[in-house]
Amino acid sequence: MLRVSLADHRKDSPPQLIRKIPLAPLHRMSKRSPRSEQEALVALLRAIRSEAGLRQVDLAKKLGQPQPFVSRYESGERRLDILELRQVCQAVGITLQEFAARLEQQLQ
Repeated sequence: MLRVSLADHRKDSPPQLIRKIPLAPLHRMSKRSPRSEQEALVALLRAIRSEAGLRQVDLAKKLGQPQPFVSRYESGERRLDILELRQVCQAVGITLQEFAARLEQQLQ
């Protein structure tokens, strides 16, 4: 649904567009808490590194990052964006799709 707000409309400027997006209640989105979902994510990140036979320092080297970079995201102290996650997956030899499927399986 797209609505036009005329509140800030001036004669010489176009009206601002406001997009209203309905949100599902949080209790319907997942039975798991955001904290337990985050814990599942970091556990999977540690698991894929371990399954690849890599230490944190080894993975960090493949990523061109210092070892604390890996430690911080594996502890949940730092979050990865999607492109960083893709690089991690490539470095350990799995696809982003495989990672997502495993995460979804753990979250069910």
